[in-house]
Amino acid sequence: MKELVLINFVMDARNSLLSHQYEVALKLANIFEKVTVISGNNAGGELPSNVFIHNLSWVADRNTRNTFKLLRVAIPILIKKRGDAVVFCHMTDVQSAILGPFTWALHIRHYLWYAHKHPSKFLLIASKFVDGIVTSTEGSCPIKGEKVFCIGQGINLENFAASFEKQEFNIQNLVHVGRFDTSKNISMLMDVARDLRGTHPDLTFTQIGSPSTLAAEGYFQNTILKFSEDLDEGWLQIKSSVKRTELPHELKKFDVFLHAYSGSLDKTLIEATLSGLPVVTVNEEFLNEFGRWNNVGDFSLKSEILFINSLSIKELNEELERRYQLAKERHSLDGWIASLSSIFLSEMKGIR
Repeated sequence: MKELVLINFVMDARNSLLSHQYEVALKLANIFEKVTVISGNNAGGELPSNVFIHNLSWVADRNTRNTFKLLRVAIPILIKKRGDAVVFCHMTDVQSAILGPFTWALHIRHYLWYAHKHPSKFLLIASKFVDGIVTSTEGSCPIKGEKVFCIGQGINLENFAASFEKQEFNIQNLVHVGRFDTSKNISMLMDVARDLRGTHPDLTFTQIGSPSTLAAEGYFQNTILKFSEDLDEGWLQIKSSVKRTELPHELKKFDVFLHAYSGSLDKTLIEATLSGLPVVTVNEEFLNEFGRWNNVGDFSLKSEILFINSLSIKELNEELERRYQLAKERHSLDGWIASLSSIFLSEMKGIR
């Protein structure tokens, strides 16, 4: 297979949430002779000579306009490249559902990256037409079966320290990085931090990440109101999103990564692990892969943190190293690209 048609949200190396889509496009350009990117938005930037971009200028809530423009751009490309290309929809289940009948009719291989537990109606439609659904872990996709491929998260290891060893440790500075959305349960994290301050009065908690929708903005404002006194005291802080390239440096300022999203495997959990931070989370996908800290008694975020604090430096470093190596082995970007390419280029007879 010589050509790839890549459909994504954005081509922007500076985007705090989706810069990895730009990075993935560049990596895939090393595999395919030509990559045609149909992107929701293109911020410009340097590209290899074999990468060509079509900018849809996607507008939120303009469904008819977006659909028409997608079809006007994509259909001629698909017809021209039939028999010599594969389509990859990177986090774009809507576009995958729209284009699915066309790729099916044209006998063009079509794959969708989907890593959410929620079964969107677009995923269900796309699943009828695509050759494969690629996800991070088994529990990160609501659809099961031979069409589903689990390949981990793709983290660029070049951005993270190759080794680390703590000389001392305390639980003074807790952090969460992620969108300030209802699903992230940030109010719960703040409650846990406030509770811990009863025995650890110097403890702080920092939320890094902004609301991503109008509904999330309402949740954000309500949370600020609930914790207004704590924010005034200064131990609780809320900061805007940071660029993904700045995240490893930012994480080094903290002691524990606190997390309460119960859905699919969050990319930030792996990034925090690769940064050498103890990760405390309720996320089942992460716990299934990396394990709990405290395997005795009832599970809670508070008990996990207190157990970490009871470990010797030697015990803590050994466990952090084990988790680092596991994350490196299963979730590197290079490994992710290799697995993805293998799926694209493999013989998929009989799937449709």
